Amino acid sequence: MKEVIYWSPKEVADWLTKRGLQEYSETFKSLNGQGLLRLKEDDFRKPPLSRVSSDNGRQLLEMIETLKIENHIEEHKNGHANGHICIKDEINSNDHSFTSKAKKNGMPNGVRKEMIKIPMPEVDRSQAFPNEWHKTLIAFLYALCCFILTTVMISVVHERVPEKTEEGPLPDVFFDHFDRVAWAFSICEINGMILVALWMLQWIFLKYKSIISRRFFCIVGTLYLYRCITMYVTTLPVPGMHFNCSPKLFGNTEAQLRRILKMIAGGGLSITGAHTMCGDYLYSGHTVMLTLTYMFIKECK
Repeated sequence: MKEVIYWSPKEVADWLTKRGLQEYSETFKSLNGQGLLRLKEDDFRKPPLSRVSSDNGRQLLEMIETLKIENHIEEHKNGHANGHICIKDEINSNDHSFTSKAKKNGMPNGVRKEMIKIPMPEVDRSQAFPNEWHKTLIAFLYALCCFILTTVMISVVHERVPEKTEEGPLPDVFFDHFDRVAWAFSICEINGMILVALWMLQWIFLKYKSIISRRFFCIVGTLYLYRCITMYVTTLPVPGMHFNCSPKLFGNTEAQLRRILKMIAGGGLSITGAHTMCGDYLYSGHTVMLTLTYMFIKECK
């Protein structure tokens, strides 16, 4: 089938005759295929087409639309359709003329393509990520309570740790092959203090301080809460004879309270002289802070 845009006026007339629209033959005697595809409803509202058609050309326009679809399918089968078509024709009938300028309309065979613009509301970043400092305060209090509870639990567990003279350290493969380095634990605590300081410095420049802080406090608080449970359930003997544990108080509540406050004031660190109790070996609080501070420093940018 020959493409419609290449039809001659005679082929257009033959097509009209086959469709039973001979009344247009005289008016369209110089109309080619391109002009046929360019016909619109407005063309039938003014002479000479308004005098020929009684239905404003609706029947003919419907047939033309069908012709466009059939021709478009045929073009795709032949591999000719590229999404654009340049149409230009000039129709002269008696003393009237229909003129259309050449243009690319974005779709084959003159089908009109219009862009639909859907207005989208702008997202308010302050509403998308609200600060909610009251929730951050709750998370901070949660982490603080878990830290205090951990300190209390260490004091309780310390009273249950067996004496070194009664039960020696458990076997340790690492210390069977390597000598103990006295200053290694102090270096670990110094590294932890440096990481905490760097994390606090980085936090000052974060955009979403409240959200990041809330997550940090929730994770820290939960891990220390698990530490409390683990320490109470499983009490281990001292890992080495070099450990110096404070004397047991045997129910002296006032002395235990002072010891708890001293440990809290010293941050639970050995280098500050605050951590002199034994029993918290299975679940390391130092590891919690070292791991979390490094992770938040690395990921929160």
